[in-house]
Amino acid sequence: MTTIILYTTDACTLCDNALAMIKVCINKQTQRLSVIDIAEHDDLIERYGDKIPVLYRADKHSHLSWPFSPADVHNFLL
Repeated sequence: MTTIILYTTDACTLCDNALAMIKVCINKQTQRLSVIDIAEHDDLIERYGDKIPVLYRADKHSHLSWPFSPADVHNFLL
């Protein structure tokens, strides 16, 4: 199973929009979504603080930073 991580934080409307897009596009049979709040990790704040929401795909070690469209998410998850 492929792990897909959404880096986010509380009260982030863009993050909520990104999560909605991901839920439509993700293949629940082969991909598992993990949502991580960067506010709880200083290293993640430093890395992603001005870029959230950010999608990370563990099997390909690739990132997709905001802004992205549903088509971008779909292609990223393929």
